[in-house]
Amino acid sequence: MKIPEGEIVYLQRRRRDNNGDVFSWNSKVLRGIYPEAVQSMLHLFKSGFINTLRQENLIPDTRITNYRFTNYPLIIEHERIDPVIFPQEWTFSMLRDSALMLLRVARIARKYGLNMKDCHGLNVLFECNRPKYIDIGSFVLDNTRKKAWFSYEEFLRFYYYPLVLWRNGLDFVAKLSIFSGNLTPHHEYLLYKSILLRRFNRKLLQYLVRALFLPHNLLSSDKPAIYRKLSKRNYLVKRSVYLLKLILQGITPDRDLFHLEKKITSIKRHPIATDWKDYHSIITRKKERFDRIIQLTNRFCLDAKTAIDVGGNQGLFSRLLLERTRIRQVICQDSDEQAIDIGYNKNKKTHDRIIFVNYNFMAPIVKTTYPLPWERFKSDMVFALALLHHLTLSQGYHIDHVLQEIGRYSKKYVCIEFMPKGLWIRGGQVNIPTWYNLAWFEEHFSKYFHLIHSEQIGENYIVFLGKIMQ
Repeated sequence: MKIPEGEIVYLQRRRRDNNGDVFSWNSKVLRGIYPEAVQSMLHLFKSGFINTLRQENLIPDTRITNYRFTNYPLIIEHERIDPVIFPQEWTFSMLRDSALMLLRVARIARKYGLNMKDCHGLNVLFECNRPKYIDIGSFVLDNTRKKAWFSYEEFLRFYYYPLVLWRNGLDFVAKLSIFSGNLTPHHEYLLYKSILLRRFNRKLLQYLVRALFLPHNLLSSDKPAIYRKLSKRNYLVKRSVYLLKLILQGITPDRDLFHLEKKITSIKRHPIATDWKDYHSIITRKKERFDRIIQLTNRFCLDAKTAIDVGGNQGLFSRLLLERTRIRQVICQDSDEQAIDIGYNKNKKTHDRIIFVNYNFMAPIVKTTYPLPWERFKSDMVFALALLHHLTLSQGYHIDHVLQEIGRYSKKYVCIEFMPKGLWIRGGQVNIPTWYNLAWFEEHFSKYFHLIHSEQIGENYIVFLGKIMQ
């Protein structure tokens, strides 16, 4: 079957894969393979490699199709994974689980005489909190069984270095270092690890890095590649370097992947206290509120099948939505990384569709060439419980800005709690500005949503159900 011209949408912003292109057509995710790469791609299927990865649940379901399109004699279909969660929205445990998954994939590839040319986090997607590798175009034949993993340096920079930083309490730096492929340079990691190296001249430090990775680079290169790199050197130098490579190949233990797995497994984070990390540890006083919101959802929003729980903490309310409403998928979002990490670890061995994402709802870290969070996480219903007063009173966001942002995530409904006493502690004194009152909230709410129902469900909780304006 030939795909009509003009109906496909390319999904890659940069065309760097020399095997083909990934695009969408009729809601399908397809990979078009170039003529020169057809045989090597077919080998991945005929050898049993792809089937093994599928059986191990390490990749999305992947199959050869009978589709055809200009310049692509072979088209492969991948099972679609939604929503797409980018690495900067992962937690510590998500990054660690991705690293271990990747090493399993690399070990299986080695058994089939394959190597990997890249391994960065944009090649990983989470399906029901399970990381899967999505780029089958990154595998290359390596029948010489070289004792080197081509992606070794990239793995260190994208996974190992950030995990060490994260373990040691540098959460912010670790998150930024996995943002959109801006990988940690080797020399900066060495400077972080060693006070002594900070006294080195920068050029000397660069030479040290080259020396440290010389054995790996030699083992990763074949004879023609070595000779090309040394094209300006005489034959004796070229031959000597190649002989050094053969010596290293003979004495280097073939255990680099197992060694990396051991190192990653040994990385345990040191938990630190955050203001809201344990907010959902117990339900107690939240139970009656949550019960009533569930009842109202079932009464007024029966056709909602997907939801996003903004500021969802560990996902306690998200789980209740799955258990007691017709909603079948909930995205649990929070800016507290440790709360999301706890929720992710509690749910990752289940098949429940609670999807955990960690980013600042009002100020996400984004790359503007990729789909924004509200585009990827848009759901039938948005829940923003006990959140509005923090955004308007503590963080100073204008109410219009907050409601507009909430509305962007909704296809149908919103459920927002208004706290008339603001940042009030039970038994304490109410201290709110004069403009912060129920009439003020109702006025702004009505600008963006049709009010379905409002009700006081607690001493400091008034719930508003609304429908988005078309």
